[in-house]
Amino acid sequence: MTKLKVWLRRMAMVSLLLAIGIGIALFFVLRSNWLREEVRARIVTEAEKATGGKVSIGRFHFDPNALRFEVHDFVLRGKEPANEDPMVAISHIVVGVTVESLAARRAYLRSLKVENPRIRIITYPDGTTNIPGPKIRREGKSVFERFIDLAIREVIVEHGTFAYDHRKWPLELRARDLLVQFAWQREGPRYVGKVAARPFHFNWPKIAPLDFDVDVDLAMEKEGLRFDRVVATRGKSEIQASGRMYDYRSPRFAMDVSGNFAMAEWVKETKLPLSPEGTASAKAVFTYANSIYDLKGTVNGRRLAVRQGAWTVAPIDADTQFHLVPDLVTFTSLNARALGGTYRGSGEIRNWNRYHVNGTLNDASLEQLWNVEKGHREMAWSAAVTGPVEVQGTFTGAADTNVKAAVSLTPAGGKLPMEGLVRVEYDRGRNA
Repeated sequence: MTKLKVWLRRMAMVSLLLAIGIGIALFFVLRSNWLREEVRARIVTEAEKATGGKVSIGRFHFDPNALRFEVHDFVLRGKEPANEDPMVAISHIVVGVTVESLAARRAYLRSLKVENPRIRIITYPDGTTNIPGPKIRREGKSVFERFIDLAIREVIVEHGTFAYDHRKWPLELRARDLLVQFAWQREGPRYVGKVAARPFHFNWPKIAPLDFDVDVDLAMEKEGLRFDRVVATRGKSEIQASGRMYDYRSPRFAMDVSGNFAMAEWVKETKLPLSPEGTASAKAVFTYANSIYDLKGTVNGRRLAVRQGAWTVAPIDADTQFHLVPDLVTFTSLNARALGGTYRGSGEIRNWNRYHVNGTLNDASLEQLWNVEKGHREMAWSAAVTGPVEVQGTFTGAADTNVKAAVSLTPAGGKLPMEGLVRVEYDRGRNA
């Protein structure tokens, strides 16, 4: 028994020394130039296999303590000539990795930061682009070959640009829990994939920063993009869309869009004098061609509120057909219920500032009309107001409001009834 104890003690010592030796060796290997070059070469190989392009990397650094990779001067060349700018050029990429289990070889990307990316897509006369196809093996029966399967906890893209032929846009976004899955389908040939993020933060010129949870199922074909399913959620609001983009050289979109909106989550983006009350739903067709967008459909709102200066109209239920083009939105078949009555007519908003509404008011409460500007003040008379009413002005200043009306008053229940005809021309700017 004594010999067994001695043997076990010696084996334990040997195991401990071996573990220490392996640890020391691993320590130096992780910091060695050999490992950095091996990882660098693997990144280039896998990136070229996945994209089909030619990849080059400038400086590469790996911090084993933080499990962080840094890549400088990443370049991906597609089908463009060698004397032209590359399809993708990124000055700095930082990747953070978290290892959940060494034994099970489970790890995930906890962060990806991309600085100064320049993406350049070109369409050639034959309709093809400089986007290459992946370098994948042709043998095997599967028509799908997965070449991108990526999950990242946090993504940041800063100070980037996206160029499509001769058009260029700034590119900045943030996303959490980003999922990107793409496969190559030989029979198309096409890329088929899914992109999801929760949330997805996006900046775009002339639009306030937007935050959504996004799920997109799409396919990239020779003729264009096919969006099988697009879902964007934001709190209690949701937008759904599907459709296609045709012709990479001169993009044309045709999308069916529907959505439900909680106004509290959209007041800031609309830049209209709406209060964060009520809900709206819409169903429309979106098209884009020759740099001009067009959105046409129907929208209805429930328990909305409009406030501008001392003016308040609430609650409002409304249904209308609308047509949105650059700097103009028109409303037809407008049917609104407010102020105790109904209003039927049409309207327009130009440059998201100047509005014009023209229609007929039916059986509105005189007292509620009185309180639109004056607030909650008692009125001695009561009447139902009916007749044509035209209102125009700007959202930036209530002083620009102009009202024209020729209405009849008929007795209503309660208080002192009024009856007669009233013609009104009111210019708030002149207070007359």
